[in-house]
Amino acid sequence: MRVRLGIIALGMACSSEPPPETGTPQVTSTTPAPNPCVVTQSEVVPSVFFVDPPELKGAHYVEYGQDNLFDRRTPNGEGPVAVLGLKAGDTYQVRSVTDTPDGPLTSCDAVEVVVPYPPPELIRFTVSVPVDAARSELTGGFVLTSLIQEETSWIVMMDQDGDYVWWYPVPENAVAVTSLPSVDGAAFLWGEYDREKAADIGVVRRISLDGTEEQVTRTYLGHHGFIEHDDGTLGWLALAFSEVDANPAPDSTDLQLLASDRILEAPLGHTDDKGFTEQFNMFDESGMTVWLECGHQQADFDRYGYFDIHEWTHTNSLTYLPEQDAYFVYSKYTDSLLKIERSTKPGGRATVAWQMSGLEGDFTAPDGSELWRDTERSSLWSHGHLSHVWDGGFVLFDNQDHGDPEVSRIVEYSYDEETMTVEPVFIWPDPDGDHTPMMGDVRKLPGGNYLAGWSSLGRINEIDPDTGDKVWEIQGDLGVVAGRIYPIPDPYNTSAW
Repeated sequence: MRVRLGIIALGMACSSEPPPETGTPQVTSTTPAPNPCVVTQSEVVPSVFFVDPPELKGAHYVEYGQDNLFDRRTPNGEGPVAVLGLKAGDTYQVRSVTDTPDGPLTSCDAVEVVVPYPPPELIRFTVSVPVDAARSELTGGFVLTSLIQEETSWIVMMDQDGDYVWWYPVPENAVAVTSLPSVDGAAFLWGEYDREKAADIGVVRRISLDGTEEQVTRTYLGHHGFIEHDDGTLGWLALAFSEVDANPAPDSTDLQLLASDRILEAPLGHTDDKGFTEQFNMFDESGMTVWLECGHQQADFDRYGYFDIHEWTHTNSLTYLPEQDAYFVYSKYTDSLLKIERSTKPGGRATVAWQMSGLEGDFTAPDGSELWRDTERSSLWSHGHLSHVWDGGFVLFDNQDHGDPEVSRIVEYSYDEETMTVEPVFIWPDPDGDHTPMMGDVRKLPGGNYLAGWSSLGRINEIDPDTGDKVWEIQGDLGVVAGRIYPIPDPYNTSAW
């Protein structure tokens, strides 16, 4: 169920004082006028404003800009039209325009709005590499991400100045890792999980960009990632627990309680811990031999009431190709990428199409050489994170936890399902030689540039693959971790890419 959220009607004011750090934005008429537009502010997303002529007749849109230029406009709408993508702390003029048989008609007089600043506890970003407008594919666009701080988490959209144009606080006891635009382009979704990893409170929250609707879906034993399907179904990564003999000796009966992963699905808006379907379980359907060679696997693992167990896979990435109806699942501790063909039959189970890298992987290098021997000898990646796959290729944030040197990097790979070969086609190590052991993300933009988030290093940048140059970069203050990233070229159509 989706819940309708509110907006605040704002009165007219005459002050020209600079905006406060927090609080209600100022709204002023730009000229003394008898017919000012009616402006309201979202109660949920303070940077969103709605504009309505006093007497609405038919479809209309909003023209807006700064210094009375009115060089931007919204799509057509009926009723109050939301204005999106406004920079925190800046002043804009807005006015409603109605389409008539005789052409566009300004249907009310312009009103000035001053966008508030976010709360001071939201850590700020600064530009470390100014945007190269001629080479950046994100020029004029935005980045969606989650920000994980010591005591709070936020879902934010930032522009290329590192300024916030959309923000939403995650509950204090929760942390958010993955945020995505909705399939219909009208909302943002993100997963929320217990910050202390002690209680199973997992949900995926969906907030419309204009802040008027909210929907919460319960994700039982959920963690890390999820996918919204266009049939109204949500798929998510969930923990699985099983007693398994992880001793390689032939006659061993040394059972240990291990944690692994599975894929669960339920309709969006599902609210309880029952009624979901299990598509896939690593223990049952992966075909992978359980082994605990990596030091990460051998460490004690506590989660959701289970204590002192070992984590076999640590699946941290779930993505999906709709044209193939296939999930791609990356497990960090086993260095393996699985293509899993989804089942849409009632009670059906997904099947593994192939495994790339890791023990018993199906792929080789183009010259026939093996890709993975053990944790310390992997020619493709070492404990990475994955968000973007396409037919025949993908990009991966390779943390290089067991690398030599231990320098995190972004890598694009090309693979062939007929020859079952894979190879890196672009590698970009962090030029400062830095390493982040947690998260990290990269997406390939339509023109070939890469948009990368460097997690605990606090930076987000865009890289030109032809030169290896950073064509844009912002850097967060100390103490911020950037979660998954997503490029947003147009706030009125977030699914454009």
